[in-house]
Amino acid sequence: MQGNVMNGGLVLLTDYGLLLTDMRNYEGTSLLSMDASYSRIMRLDGQLWFMNADDQFVFYSDQKKQHSLCRLSIATMREQQILDKPCSYLQMHEDWIYYLDERSGRLCRCLKDGKREQIIVDEIVWSYLIHKEQLYFSTPNGLKRCDLSGAAKEHWLEKSGTFLQMVHDNLVFADASQNNILTFVDLANGNTTGLETIQVAGMVYDGQYLYCANGAHERSIYRVDPIQLRAIRILADRADYLHITHDHLVYFSSSHWHQMPLHGGESTKISV
Repeated sequence: MQGNVMNGGLVLLTDYGLLLTDMRNYEGTSLLSMDASYSRIMRLDGQLWFMNADDQFVFYSDQKKQHSLCRLSIATMREQQILDKPCSYLQMHEDWIYYLDERSGRLCRCLKDGKREQIIVDEIVWSYLIHKEQLYFSTPNGLKRCDLSGAAKEHWLEKSGTFLQMVHDNLVFADASQNNILTFVDLANGNTTGLETIQVAGMVYDGQYLYCANGAHERSIYRVDPIQLRAIRILADRADYLHITHDHLVYFSSSHWHQMPLHGGESTKISV
């Protein structure tokens, strides 16, 4: 279920319920029950973006605190600021939180308590992912990779883009130089294949299919088979902020959150 953070990280399933950020009125974040009613258990003041979680905490960037890095105790629902700087695109790996510094555009990391800040990539980074103890990242000058400490850096491809995903040993992304078309790069040989019918405006991966908001067709949702490279439109709604939670695709459309079963069924509105 890759890609939630690259699409905003606004939806997160926890043991206590579903965290859902208010993108209509920007009035905080709701914790919802996981039964069919999705009733609100509580509302948090924070406007939570780029949510990640471990067994104890949810880590996020709070728009109401100048995008600073914060954490939320899952047991007590208490919020705490741990890094007083604007951060985005958080990704957790072992003891570290990787993030983009919004002031400099650099890729950085810190420990889960906000200590030991380090610059990992000292240049502007558009998008990145962690795969098999390596960082793959996109810059204005191309796709590059390095180890998790920033060492052994290599310039891999001239292409650049966003929404980086790893699918069947292919790096998948929206190619910024070609109208954000869906592009696959074979890790073994560097060969690239583009699916020109899909202009990526949002993308998530459930382990079998890619789900894309297609900018070529008013951001309607397409399901892409990454093996056959075939795409079909599954939803005509204009969609933003695509997320996957367990067996549902969650997206924002017409000022409301909606969900749709991944294995068939109608889309329904989540009333918050």
